[in-house]
Amino acid sequence: MQDDIVQFLCQKHIVSFTAEADGEMWSASCFYVFDQKRQRLILLTSPQTRHSKLMLKNPRISGTVINESCEVMKLQGIQFLGEITPLKTAEKPTALEQYYARFPYARLMSSTAWQIVLKEVKFTDNSAGFGHKTVWQCAEE
Repeated sequence: MQDDIVQFLCQKHIVSFTAEADGEMWSASCFYVFDQKRQRLILLTSPQTRHSKLMLKNPRISGTVINESCEVMKLQGIQFLGEITPLKTAEKPTALEQYYARFPYARLMSSTAWQIVLKEVKFTDNSAGFGHKTVWQCAEE
């Protein structure tokens, strides 16, 4: 993954995404931490939410991470496709350690830990020139 995408994802902390299953769609926004090594976003959300119920049926999602600004030349943002799944028991301790390091108050919440494995990313960075884009795709496993 290109350095500009990694740097942007490490600096930001809110991801917005849309889940879809059985003809129903729902969007959500969550705090996240970026796991650079595994090219994934780690987040917490209750399995009882509308979006979680859809994600359990269909893990394919699309979403955004943005740098909000009224100045056009400062606009930056990521659009992505990914797969979201609850973290497996063996992965939870390391992932939660990363998450709690950034959001210590989250230890008080009773939520499920999820991962968004990024499959495709388009980063628009007007600070590098109007409409400048960097595109990344996951190598097929």
